[in-house]
Amino acid sequence: MYPSFSQPLSASLAPLTQSSGYGASQFEHAVFPTQQLGPKLEALIFEIHNETGASISAIASALIAVITLVCQGRIRIKKRHQLVSPVSLWFIGILPPGELKTSIVKRLLKGVEKFVEEQSEVHAVQMQQFDAAICAWRAEGKGILSAIKKKSAAFEPIEAEQAQLQAHALRKPQKPKRFKLIHEKMSTEALHKNLSECFPTTSLISDDADRVFRSRGMSDMATLCKAYDGSDLISDRSIEGELIARDPCLTLLLLSQPEPFAAFLNGKGAMADGIGFTGRSFIIAPAPTAGYRSVVYSKSASDEVLNEFYGRCIAILKSHIGDDPTEMRPKIELSFSNEAQARWEAAFDNIQVDMRPGGLLENDKDFGAKLADKIARVAALLHFFEGAEDTIPLSTLERAISICQWYTHEFVRFFAKPVELPEEQQDANRLLYWFANHLRTGGKFEIKKNDVRQYGPNPLRNIMRLNTALRLLWSMGYACEGKIDGEKGAFIFLNQQYFTPGQVQLLCSQPKY
Repeated sequence: MYPSFSQPLSASLAPLTQSSGYGASQFEHAVFPTQQLGPKLEALIFEIHNETGASISAIASALIAVITLVCQGRIRIKKRHQLVSPVSLWFIGILPPGELKTSIVKRLLKGVEKFVEEQSEVHAVQMQQFDAAICAWRAEGKGILSAIKKKSAAFEPIEAEQAQLQAHALRKPQKPKRFKLIHEKMSTEALHKNLSECFPTTSLISDDADRVFRSRGMSDMATLCKAYDGSDLISDRSIEGELIARDPCLTLLLLSQPEPFAAFLNGKGAMADGIGFTGRSFIIAPAPTAGYRSVVYSKSASDEVLNEFYGRCIAILKSHIGDDPTEMRPKIELSFSNEAQARWEAAFDNIQVDMRPGGLLENDKDFGAKLADKIARVAALLHFFEGAEDTIPLSTLERAISICQWYTHEFVRFFAKPVELPEEQQDANRLLYWFANHLRTGGKFEIKKNDVRQYGPNPLRNIMRLNTALRLLWSMGYACEGKIDGEKGAFIFLNQQYFTPGQVQLLCSQPKY
């Protein structure tokens, strides 16, 4: 007599699975917390979104990157005693074709580009003055050297002229520096040169990041990471001699199509992870908007909102310039209020807990190790861009924490690693696959248990593993074990309500375990 199935059938037709605690489905395209940027910046985001229909999270990330570029040369953030860091941030956006990457970047960079254009004219005048001054200085030096030669030839003392020459060397005019704020791609040699000869604040901003990922700059990510950390960059490989960039600042905004970024990860992902390039980056992959935008409902962005943003960017950039055209003003060191300091330290400890086994950042420890630092940087940027230079209040820090929590979930969602099923579920799936193929070729819903041990999946020839997998299938109502009158040994009976022709075909099409 055949046994009956007392357990209800699962509604799923696929093999057994286990949901991931922190997998992609849990964080699928959460809404960016625009309100945490403050009313003015939130209004700017929606003005651009309403005009273009572009992704809000892509606009917000590009906006924060531009703010970073504007502010990074003026401020540092003091997180604890003797723990001070730059405020530079890195962003990578994975956007398919048609997601208006160029439009987003162009709109947000207009203020920066206007400032650079104005400063180019100022620098041209400064260079004319420098050229005249250096010519006069060289002529004066030649005169002193000529006097030294004449006296030396006549065996006269030259001590006075030597002192004059030394004083002359100290008066050498310094070449005025210029702002080189935006690069679309660069080699590390060019980065050294830029940050040493120009003001040491710049960015790598590209709406076609494939060129960046394939450039020579990505072959030396360690140098980029040093710039992110604000460490001095020293290069003696230049034909111009040693180049030194003190206290550099580097913003990254790389907007890439999925394929080039996937190729980058396949080719250099291990290096990027090991050296901390990806861990330093906020990485987003927003839902596509192409096909869902309507020109009928779009409206032009408010000139008032845009111009206020551009004006603030220009004002901060102008504040970089000191009385000496060869140097920037000293950076302002921001710190937390007492309440904010305690909250930041608590956030730091919570992140450490998230990196433990079973935590949100268990598989993304490098990102987690840098997250508290990023929270501090975001808080400092919001605080300073809004016009404040005193201590950062708790309310601003809480906004920064909310923003970084969103980026954390995006990072985990993007890099979510497949969860490995427990052994008994893997074994049960092996059995389902084998049963389906056995049924397709033999047409019988009953199978001798010894045949499974002899001809079935190799791992399940172990009786303990086989029994464990069978108990799981029995509990799901897919199969059970029993006897047939007049037959020796145990039989496994397949549930005909589950093993329908369609289900058998589906199971046979699954990857073989």
